[in-house]
Formats: sequence, structure tokens, C-alpha cells
Amino acid sequence: MLLKAPLLVCIAAVANAAVISVEAATTTPADAVPAATPAPTLITPTGEDLVKRKVIATKTEASLSTPSPWLRTISSTHIELVTPVIVGGVTFSAKPKNVKTPLPWLSVHPNGFLKTITPKVKNQVTQNASPDYGNWFDYPVTSTIKLADVIKDHDGKEDDTHHDVTYVHEKNHEDRLLNPIMRCTPDRYFKKKVNGEKIEQKPFCSPSENTKIILGEVHWITWYTRYFANADKVRLHMAYVERGKNGILQKRGVESLEEDTFFTTEWLDNLDGVYPLEITEDDLLGKPIQDVVLSIQPDYIDDEDFSLTNGTLLTLRRYPLKPTKKTKQLQLEKKSDKSALYVALTIPTIMVFFFVGYVLINFLFRDNRTWKKIKIRSRRRLNERYTPLPSNTFELQNRS
Repeated sequence: MLLKAPLLVCIAAVANAAVISVEAATTTPADAVPAATPAPTLITPTGEDLVKRKVIATKTEASLSTPSPWLRTISSTHIELVTPVIVGGVTFSAKPKNVKTPLPWLSVHPNGFLKTITPKVKNQVTQNASPDYGNWFDYPVTSTIKLADVIKDHDGKEDDTHHDVTYVHEKNHEDRLLNPIMRCTPDRYFKKKVNGEKIEQKPFCSPSENTKIILGEVHWITWYTRYFANADKVRLHMAYVERGKNGILQKRGVESLEEDTFFTTEWLDNLDGVYPLEITEDDLLGKPIQDVVLSIQPDYIDDEDFSLTNGTLLTLRRYPLKPTKKTKQLQLEKKSDKSALYVALTIPTIMVFFFVGYVLINFLFRDNRTWKKIKIRSRRRLNERYTPLPSNTFELQNRS
């Protein structure tokens, strides 16, 4: 299948660091600590695909300094080298400042935007602590216990049994604790109305139905990982939809999944449960708005059996309804460019109109002008020929 998306693999916890097993001891020998290995990147190499899409998120990540690797002690015999990574401006697997102060965590708005929450410890009570997920990500394990074997002087029948249910953490549970983004659980499902009935938007928590996905912004997709209990990998698809006569969104009629989708991720680790979505100008097809459907495909469903109709409807937009600082800046830059062009064209245009008007007025009123006559008369009045007075009787007689 032709991949048209940046293959950002969001490993939400730790970058599968090298694990060191050491003997139980009060101190760790210096030679037991490994040298820091290069951080396994969360961005899968994409070759030309990454160049084509020109993902803005990579620019953001490049401007942030990645924290140094650090050692985490799981138990007295288990030490891990953890390498933090940055994806979509979020640092995963960061080192806690100290044991007493919990790390800040990120809540997820229904539109996929993140908000940093900083816990505070006051009177030995943690305020704004990260969510307690209960048993949402644990697996129930049932064991049958013979009561006569565990209860001394059991009064019942000898074959009486008890079914005991315990919960076991998911794989790499300790790593998931290093994910700062709030995980999706069924109690956070968005409920959408379908034919007057509220239906849960499984398995997504964000973005919710009809969310505006803004160009240049990062919207985090979160899903409940246990919804696909048998899936190791999943991938996300987006396809264009059209509005019918009644305004109802309908998927475009294309039989092939490969032809129908314009956005497809690489196969992602299902246990991650998060993905940073950032659209490009090409996704809008030259329009300010595009309606799309977002779907998630587990690895146990083939392409020909997968349907895009069971997804979340979203709207791609060039600018938000209420401009943000970033979009305002972009709009101001465009306006300033246009203003400079307008000024450059306006001044010469005014000069041309002024000159044409001046010539036209002089032509129309050429017969009614009096300034020439006034000028001639004034000249005659001031420059008349001077006649000297007679200086004797002879001149006086000749003049008369």
C-alpha cells in the first residue's frame, strides 16, 4: 500500500532501552553501568514520504533539546537505561526530578490539544495528580483454590473450591508510566448522537466527533488500547467524505482502501495509544475546508475486510473559527505583503489620474480662460511709453 503519511511511531513510554541485570548489592559497580546508546527514535525513517509531506512537527522537535539518558531501578537486580525522546513537542520517558515530586502530566482536550498539569504536594497530599486508571489496563487472571489446602480446619467439604480473580498489569507496565499524556479509557469516550440516540465513539477519546483539525496545529489522537485486546499493531486512516443533500456526511464511493485513503500511518504499537496528527496544505486539496473520516485498523483485519465507515468524522480547516496567535501572525504577514503591493500600485495610479484630470480640465475650459488678457492689460498699463514734459516755450508750442 502506498504510504502517504509521516511514519511517526509514538512509543508512549520509553524507547526500549538496554536492560542490565546485576547482582543484588547495596551499590552498583561502575563497570555494570552501560555506556549511553543512541536513542531509538520514535520517528520511523520514511524516505521520500517524509520529504513530500514536510511535517512541521519535526521543526518543533529540532528546536527542543532532548534530555540525556538516565538509569532507572526497577528492582534490586533490574536496572534500565532510559533514553528520553521528543515527539510532537512532548518529551516521553523524562527523568523525574525527585521521588517526592511527581512529574507534570498532559491532559487531552476533546479536540486533541494538550494542557500541562503540574502536581503539587501540600501537607503530604498530592494535588492535581496524574489519573488513576484503576484496572482499565490490567488483565484479569482467575485461579481455582481448594479451600481445604489454604484454610486450616476447614469445616466444609473437602473438594470445596474458591475462584480467586487477580489483575495483572499489561506488558511493559513500568514503561507506560513514563508516558506523560493522559491515556484513553472507556469512561472518557465521547458520545455522539446517531438517530437521536447517544452512541459511544469507540475506541477514540480524542479528537471527538466533528472536531476542527487546524492546519499547523498538532492534534493528538488517543484510543483505548484494550479495545483491540488481540492486536499488537494498529494503523490510522483518513479518507475524504462528502455532504449529502441533507447535510449528512457520506464516504466517497471507492471500493479499494488504498484508493480511498489519503492519509495512512505506519503500523503503530497498539499499547502506545497516542499519535500526533498534523495535516498539510496538500490534504486540503486547495480548499479552506475538507470533511474526512478517521478510522483505526488492527493488524488482525485485512485491508479488504476493513471498513472506513466505522470512524470519527472530522473537519480539516486552514484557519480556526477563532484565530490563534499562530494563525493571526500568518494572516498579518499576508496582509502586510498585500499592503506593500497596494501602496506600490496606488501612488503611481493617483499620479496618472491627477495628470489626466489636469489636462482634461485645461482642454475643456480653454475658451473661458482670462489669465492671458489680464496679463497683457497689466503689461500695457505698467509699460506705457513715457512722454517727457516740455522744458521750454518752444517745445510747448510744438506739442500743441
